[in-house]
Amino acid sequence: MSGRPRPLHAVLALSFMAWRAYDYNVLAEDCANLVIGPNHFARRDPNASNDDTGQANNGLLFRNCEDSTLTGLHIAGAWRDRAGLTLIDCRRMNVGNCTILDCDNAGIALEKVSRSLVTGCLIHNDRPGDAAWTPIRRTGGQGNLIKNNLLGKSK
Repeated sequence: MSGRPRPLHAVLALSFMAWRAYDYNVLAEDCANLVIGPNHFARRDPNASNDDTGQANNGLLFRNCEDSTLTGLHIAGAWRDRAGLTLIDCRRMNVGNCTILDCDNAGIALEKVSRSLVTGCLIHNDRPGDAAWTPIRRTGGQGNLIKNNLLGKSK
C-alpha cells in the first residue's frame, strides 16, 4: 500500500462544519461525481488566546476532479493559498451559490479547468492591504461559463 488515499467516486457530503484544517479543509484529488453541499468552512477567532487556528490555512482544493457539484458552500478566511476554493485540471465542475469571503489572493482560482460552471456566488474581500486580490483568477482552461456572481473588494 502506497499510503496515498484512493480516489473517491460518487460521494455526497452535506451539512457539516470544518475548521482548524492546517493544510486544507477539503483536499480532493482524482475524484469524480462528488456532491458537496451546504457546509461551513471557516476559522474560529484567530485572535482568541486559547486558539491556534491562525496557523490553519482552511482552503479547499480539487485537483484532477470531474463531474462534480459544489453548492451552498460558505468559505471564509482561507489563508496562505491560491484562493479559498481552488480547482486545478478539473472538468465538468458545477460551482454555484457559494459564499467566499476574506480569503488570501483570490476567492476562486481556476487553473486549466474546462467545461465548468461558476454561477450565483458571492465573492468578496473586506480585508485591507491586499491590493493583488481578485475575486476569480483564471489560468488556461476552456468552455467555462462564469456568470451572475456578485464580486467585490472593499477599498
